[in-house]
Amino acid sequence: MQNKKGTILVVDDSATMRHLIKKALEPDGYIVVEAENGAQALDCVFSDNRPDLITLDIEMPEMDGITICRNIRKKIHLDELPIIFLTSMTDQQQRLKVFQAGATDYLVKPFGEEELLARLRVHLERSLLIRQLRTTIEELNQAENERTEKQRLQGVVEMAGAVCHELNQPIQTISGFAELIMMKTDENDPLSTYIHKIKQQADRMGKITGRLMRVTAYRTKPHDALTRIIDIEQAADELVKER
Repeated sequence: MQNKKGTILVVDDSATMRHLIKKALEPDGYIVVEAENGAQALDCVFSDNRPDLITLDIEMPEMDGITICRNIRKKIHLDELPIIFLTSMTDQQQRLKVFQAGATDYLVKPFGEEELLARLRVHLERSLLIRQLRTTIEELNQAENERTEKQRLQGVVEMAGAVCHELNQPIQTISGFAELIMMKTDENDPLSTYIHKIKQQADRMGKITGRLMRVTAYRTKPHDALTRIIDIEQAADELVKER
């Protein structure tokens, strides 16, 4: 909403009726926007400054109120934008068409100012609550998605730690045996160069697995008997610093 009470779009081809409605609403704290035909009304509704509620006359030239309402409901759900028809028609079939078009409510002319304000207040409050509920649901869904993603990343990190732990022992064994062979090999022996390279690469792999094991263990702390929590972002920063 653009203010505390809300913005009302008054759609009526009668300037007198628009003035009367505006005169009734503005003192109660509403912002009133006027439209004298369907084209103006649709431009306003589908703009960036969408109103919070619409009062809509049925009988208008070029585009009647029911057609306007149907066009709005093609894009905006009933709960997102209340539409209240203001009509002098009392025919039951006509009222049925109004609701079939997507109206929220209707008032029969002439109506009292207090009745108009009461209807507006009820529908605006309901619409606001529904929008707040949807926002809350979206925030909860986003939080759940983030929690699921963090759990997935935590699993990846823990698996990397486990793999590094398993690799570390054979890497150390390769490095150790390479060192023993180097000690027993003459420096002029062509095999000495190959053994030296094997040890270099084994030591390099050992450093990498060692770093990864420190990363996975650095921010891992007890949470309960079955769960561990890892700060993924901190762990990644530590890995980058060590490179």
